[in-house]
Amino acid sequence: MDTQSDTSFTQQLTSFPLILTEGGDDRLGLNEKTGVNKYFCKPDLQPELNFRGSCTCNIPSVLGYEAAERSYEMLKQGETTIDTLMS
Repeated sequence: MDTQSDTSFTQQLTSFPLILTEGGDDRLGLNEKTGVNKYFCKPDLQPELNFRGSCTCNIPSVLGYEAAERSYEMLKQGETTIDTLMS
């Protein structure tokens, strides 16, 4: 058993990927034991998995994840606003 399995999944995730589960319906909430949502997806990059373009639930694409992470960091540092990002 690796050492990461001794810590909870919320400790393993940085605050950025965890916020990807916020603001949606209850299907996006993560199971505390497995770290996956009701679709069995994690809110982090998993490039070895296939991206299902029109599926209700998807793992983030690399491009989308990186753009969201940049936006999150800019918001956190006070370099931009939600209104600016959304315009």
